[in-house]
Amino acid sequence: MKYLLIITLFGFGAAKAQEEMYPEVFQNTAGVKSIKVFSGDTLVRSCLVGLDGKLLSSIEYSDEKTRGKEEYSYEQGKIVSLKSYQEREYMYDLEENSTSHSPTDFKWDSSKVTFEVKYTYGPEGIMSYKYFVNPGNILLADISYAYNRDGKLKKEEIKTYPKPGVENYASNADKPAAPASRYKIFAYEPGLTTIYYYVNGKQTGTENITTTTDGRITNRVVKNSRERTICWANYNYNTLGQLVDLVNNDMGEDGFGKGHPVIFDRELYTYDFKGRIIVKQSFLKGKLVHQY
Repeated sequence: MKYLLIITLFGFGAAKAQEEMYPEVFQNTAGVKSIKVFSGDTLVRSCLVGLDGKLLSSIEYSDEKTRGKEEYSYEQGKIVSLKSYQEREYMYDLEENSTSHSPTDFKWDSSKVTFEVKYTYGPEGIMSYKYFVNPGNILLADISYAYNRDGKLKKEEIKTYPKPGVENYASNADKPAAPASRYKIFAYEPGLTTIYYYVNGKQTGTENITTTTDGRITNRVVKNSRERTICWANYNYNTLGQLVDLVNNDMGEDGFGKGHPVIFDRELYTYDFKGRIIVKQSFLKGKLVHQY
């Protein structure tokens, strides 16, 4: 599917035929620009971007209806908050240890924050981000990072919390529940990164990532606790070092033992003379499933 971007710099303006059909939804503000994304003649997203290139806000459309909005906040050039106003709420599934949409749609409300992500930083980089469900500012997930002395990632820990009072989503919904803990331990050797997966202290999988001397990934292999290969991927590059072909054999299971949909098994990339990706094609079982 191809998308058309319409960009308007506030204060200068740009006349487009689509502007008559889809008038500007953001208030004119100095120092920002509006980007409209079209699929054919249909508007699918409006974005507000600062002149530094950082995304400030976006509104999503489907069937000519507003489906949601996201707002981003920054401090010292780093994102500290993402607020999302969605058409459907996000719920926590205790049995699956994951989030999902609520089973019932509700009318989009531009004043109702459905969830918020808050970010914190340390000297090495991002230290954690937390997902909160609103209203009530209920903590849903807490993802934290630890680094070694070289500044490389040493541990990623994911704690997920059941949402209290949600019917059919948790058998003990009215009782406080301890968070489910998943984490990864990273080990490094020249040309090889090994990731060990754990759930509540028990190892559930291993991932090996091999790289070239300049850091490009050449292949990934993920195995579960029974040493069965559940994913292997090969990365192929052209003479300029650009990724052109990714072959992804995914069995639909991650290192934590969680299932997930397989959305592609091969991707092809095309670049312009400046080295920018101009076409990305995703295939599944030989069929083109996505292109931009």
